Amino acid sequence: MMLLTRVDTFATYCCNLPEPYNALGGSLMRRLEQRGWTSSVAELTVNMMYPAHRAHKSLQDELGTYAQWYAKLPLVRWTKQRSHVSVTLAAPGLAPAMRRRRSESDWVPAAEMVEVDAGEQGGVHGDTEHAAILAAWLDAMGQVADLIERKCKPGDVFDGALFRQTLDDMRALDEAQCRAISGELERQRDDSVLAFAHAYREERRQQAAARTEAPRRLIQDIRFYFRLDGYDYALFGSDLDLCGNILRRLRVRKFRLPRYTDLYVQVAQTPEEALRRSGRPPLTWYVSGPAVLADPAAFARLPAPQKRRQVFGLIETALMDIATIDRLDIATLRDVLDEVARELEA
Repeated sequence: MMLLTRVDTFATYCCNLPEPYNALGGSLMRRLEQRGWTSSVAELTVNMMYPAHRAHKSLQDELGTYAQWYAKLPLVRWTKQRSHVSVTLAAPGLAPAMRRRRSESDWVPAAEMVEVDAGEQGGVHGDTEHAAILAAWLDAMGQVADLIERKCKPGDVFDGALFRQTLDDMRALDEAQCRAISGELERQRDDSVLAFAHAYREERRQQAAARTEAPRRLIQDIRFYFRLDGYDYALFGSDLDLCGNILRRLRVRKFRLPRYTDLYVQVAQTPEEALRRSGRPPLTWYVSGPAVLADPAAFARLPAPQKRRQVFGLIETALMDIATIDRLDIATLRDVLDEVARELEA
């Protein structure tokens, strides 16, 4: 069974618990698999909701509607055709952790917000914040098992007893163990994504080798993305106009692509992370090429001309990677890149 858990409240996008509790769902499923647990539910989505505590002033009139909906929880929907169950339930015990997380990352000015008196939160209280968060999540998942069992009909399979026993066994987890689980699952996820990225590159090579027609789609865009902890787009500034510079020249030369129209530059601090970010895209109109900026702090200290040349090098690396794998018009791409490089050195 695939499990997706979300923690949410009024007028916010679905979120998850902060680390290390974001791995609780993965840990639960791994334990169930090890115990041979089976279910006719292929996908389970759990939405854990908590009362609103603040909202933008423009949404203040809608708070009453949310409160009425919240009072009707829990809600269960079982789509038999997809073997998918969606459970939405109240989990007020998770409110303190989520409110703190949202306040730390809230970009909306406080003057534009209105505080909401949510009343007594109730929920689960433990000796420590860790105990309270863990107990609130486990109690919510135990309620999910109860709700699904009540919805089961003859022929449906859902071993609620083993599910609840596994939840009870997780109550002994301390914070250090939760962090270890989170780190292990993150490493496993990274390894899986990297393997898929390598497989996707090989698939593209085979498609290019089997292609009998020349690419027919005129290039439309070149975009620059990155994942560098602690840095935003101010690190690169106006140097990203190099993407537009290269794009215009390629369009003048009628540079064409096979199945997509956009090229994305994906920059990270390690080759592995850059490859992970360059894996199979969720949409079909673009493909990504990896590039590495190992020391963004050193890059930030460079004189402006050197920074610009290094940004160009990142773009060049990613575009040549794409062109080589997909057997694009490398001669035309090389001419354009060399032309821009000469201008940078002038």
